[in-house]
Amino acid sequence: DAFDAAIRDRFEGLWRQAAAGLLADWERSDTGTLARVIVLDQFPRNMFRNDPRAFSTDALAREVASGALDRGVDKRIDG
Repeated sequence: DAFDAAIRDRFEGLWRQAAAGLLADWERSDTGTLARVIVLDQFPRNMFRNDPRAFSTDALAREVASGALDRGVDKRIDG
């Protein structure tokens, strides 16, 4: 619960910006693209656990991830 609250307190505003499409310019870099996917896909899982909003930006996250794969980002990000 504490971790989820920390994510919500620290990143909910950023997630709302990403959900509204305001962070599309992050995709200018590979690491920015990865960060955008994390904000859209992983943060809501914590911020809205046991709430349908946890999945509200899944489609946008998939769109960003798909574009990243098309551009070969997965081959350039050091995991």
